[in-house]
Amino acid sequence: MVDLLEGHTDAMLRRMTSEQYLTHPTFGLLFLICPVGEESALYSTLYTQQLFFLVTLIPVLGFEPIGREKARRIVENRIKILRALGENTALDRLQQFQQRHF
Repeated sequence: MVDLLEGHTDAMLRRMTSEQYLTHPTFGLLFLICPVGEESALYSTLYTQQLFFLVTLIPVLGFEPIGREKARRIVENRIKILRALGENTALDRLQQFQQRHF
């Protein structure tokens, strides 16, 4: 995991999950796929969309590369949560991503 920032605040965590894009020090621009719990989010490389990262803020900002299968499971779990919450807009967006990339 690449640690980039020491310390954290609640405002930084909210910003991370609301930001659509982050810059990875090696792989460049990443885009937000979906939040994963309260402390992390799933991102993918913008151009190839084949590399996936679990980005965490607590205790430090970090990028954990994960495999395609784990990313697929994270997306499936998030879809289940969105269905239960009735968040149709986010659900539709994530299902479209799932169909295109998995």
